[in-house]
Amino acid sequence: LNHMKSMIIILLFTMMRRAVLRRFPLFSSPLVRSRCMSYSPSSAQDIAPTVAEVQGTFIPAEIDPIADSHHVLRSAFQKKNYVRLDKLLSNLGITTRRNSVSFIKKNNITVAIGEDEFQEFDHQKNALVTKRKEVIKRVPYSTIVYPPAVRFNNEPLEFVKKLCIVMHKPRGYVCSHTRDEPESKIVFDLLPKQILSLKPKLSIAGRLDKWASGLLILSQDGKLISKIIQQNVHKKQYTVELKHDAKGNEPELFASGDLTLRSEKKACLPASLEILEPRKVQITLQEGKYHQIRRMIAAAGNLSLGVHRDKIGDISLDGLLPGTYRDLTNAELQHLWTNTPLEKCSDDYVHEAPRQKKKRHLRKRFPDTEPKKEDKKQKK
Repeated sequence: LNHMKSMIIILLFTMMRRAVLRRFPLFSSPLVRSRCMSYSPSSAQDIAPTVAEVQGTFIPAEIDPIADSHHVLRSAFQKKNYVRLDKLLSNLGITTRRNSVSFIKKNNITVAIGEDEFQEFDHQKNALVTKRKEVIKRVPYSTIVYPPAVRFNNEPLEFVKKLCIVMHKPRGYVCSHTRDEPESKIVFDLLPKQILSLKPKLSIAGRLDKWASGLLILSQDGKLISKIIQQNVHKKQYTVELKHDAKGNEPELFASGDLTLRSEKKACLPASLEILEPRKVQITLQEGKYHQIRRMIAAAGNLSLGVHRDKIGDISLDGLLPGTYRDLTNAELQHLWTNTPLEKCSDDYVHEAPRQKKKRHLRKRFPDTEPKKEDKKQKK
């Protein structure tokens, strides 16, 4: 009976402790609890430039952990750029999720938690000079961290942001993750193993068939992929070599919007066609169907010998050699996200995802600080 009583008391104590931590999550961290107990207005300047450690989460120093603790916790758990350390290392292909615990203990995996100022004597200036040094700390595998702040052997991690690249696809390669035959080639053979081990995997925005060549956009961001392949958003420009001479009525036929492909009931959207040479044309599409270029040329009474994609929107290859790739610039990403002309885009653009609705188990723990808007029915 005494043993049963002690077990019941321990169980009740743990239940009460969990309830208190859920109601007051700020006091779950020893570091923040000690600062809160000794907090005074005079010590606010000492706390502001530091980094808040809330429930094992490292937050940038712009946010005061005491003045706006709910904002700190909400930003840590709801923003997608915060992630557990073991999951981050697994997504980057550095180690597996199962072996992450031993990998973090054996290797030098640290997190930058701020900067420290120190003075050093400069012999050239013959005076003391203040310098900054990064303050790093070892953390357990379950810590929720800010990915750019993680260091591996005192160096920042690569491919922390979602990867978006432009590739010049050569002929003979298939746009697929799998091989139909062991000897077949796929476009992912042109990428290094470090990129292929990333999670989520790279997806292709607008695939090309095996014997077509030209521009491909690959990205880890599924929303960007769907944005590119939507109709009437980013037009695709192709250069096509014909088997026979052009008849001359192709521009009107393609622009009419009445061209219906074989085995389809709905007509194609209007497309522009420009005759460059008797057997060479330039086609601009605003949609993407299965083998659309070849089928449209066949419906016009001709055959296509070669298809090359020149542009997607305003993005071009710019002298990129076949089989090579490059990263998309911030200006090109702004063009893809906002559909603004590439000339007006800037390299300082940073895409911000729209704020998502909170999950049910986070609504009570992290309530909104913003006042709710009154309904029109209540005003009436």
